[in-house]
Amino acid sequence: MLKIFSDNKHLPYKTSTIKPEKSKADIDQTLSIYGITKVMWVWDLPRNKVELCFELSEVFQDHTVNPLVRMKPPTIWKKHRYEADEIDWRLSMRIFHWYIKNQLAMTYAMQSSPIIAFLPFIAVNETQDIKDVVLPRLEEIKNWQALEHKKPREKTGKIIDAEYVKE
Repeated sequence: MLKIFSDNKHLPYKTSTIKPEKSKADIDQTLSIYGITKVMWVWDLPRNKVELCFELSEVFQDHTVNPLVRMKPPTIWKKHRYEADEIDWRLSMRIFHWYIKNQLAMTYAMQSSPIIAFLPFIAVNETQDIKDVVLPRLEEIKNWQALEHKKPREKTGKIIDAEYVKE
């Protein structure tokens, strides 16, 4: 994997002075604004372990689905001249907040599904997300024929004669 350093020209928020804890609180607030209240964090900065889990809820084809989203912030490194490189949690967490906020804002603005927005991060078991299952099978999926749609059930009921009377 590519090791991205905090001086990379493509990164937003390079000059941010916001502490990681504030970015974490901002993420919690952003999720709450969009109605996402079931949130859990693994938060151990000294051991470089940060993970966010939250539950989405959406009605899909007359039933509610509640997938669990599991995400880790990007790993942005600080270069040190004479010491080992370390994760720049200030920048990593600010970019993480930016990503989540923008995904939710675009989902809202485009009237799309948050499940689709976070699809790659939906957990399928303890160690795998949907992207881990789908990516190795991408060629197979591309070759699938269009799934046959079920015909809508015809409504049954009484047929009545009605006459329009103009008063």
